[in-house]
Amino acid sequence: MKKLLPAAETIAEIPPMQRRSDRPGPFGGLVRERSRGQLRLVDGSGMPEDPRDIEFGEIARHYLRARRLRETSLPAQLFADPVWDTMLHLFASRVEGKAITVTDACAAACVPPTTALRWFTKMEETGLINRRLDPRDARRAYLELTPDAMDEVRSWLQLTFLSGPHLR
Repeated sequence: MKKLLPAAETIAEIPPMQRRSDRPGPFGGLVRERSRGQLRLVDGSGMPEDPRDIEFGEIARHYLRARRLRETSLPAQLFADPVWDTMLHLFASRVEGKAITVTDACAAACVPPTTALRWFTKMEETGLINRRLDPRDARRAYLELTPDAMDEVRSWLQLTFLSGPHLR
C-alpha cells in the first residue's frame, strides 16, 4: 500500500490527453464553449448535451487512470475489458470535444490492435459506436459513442460515483 500511494498521486495529476490537432471532429455542431471560466460541451443551440457531462468526463478519466494504476501491481491481462475501456475513453473524449481515430481507440482499449478491431466491429453491430470516415482522408476513421451509449455511460457514472449510500 505504501508503494501505491505515491504512484496514485502521480497518476491523479496527469492531465487528460490532448487533441492531436485542431482539425474539426466528426461530432457535427458540438463545440466547447467558455462560460464563467469553465468549459462545457454544447450543441449548435448553445445548450450542453447534459449539464453534468464535464463532471462525468472527469470521473471517467479518473476511473481509467485508476484502472491503469492497478496494472502497475497486477498483470494487466487479468483485467482486460476493451469494450468498457473504449466506451469510457470515447465518452470522456466527446465531453472534451476530441475526435478519436480508430488508432487512438485501439490504444485506449489496452489490447492488441487486432483484438480491439474485432471488438469495435461487435460494438458497431450492437449499436454502441458509430464509425465515421474522415472526409479529407479516406484512410482514417473516427469512432464515437451512439447517443444511447452516451446515456448508458452517463447513467452508470451517476449511479456508481454520484449516488448511493456510500456517498452519504
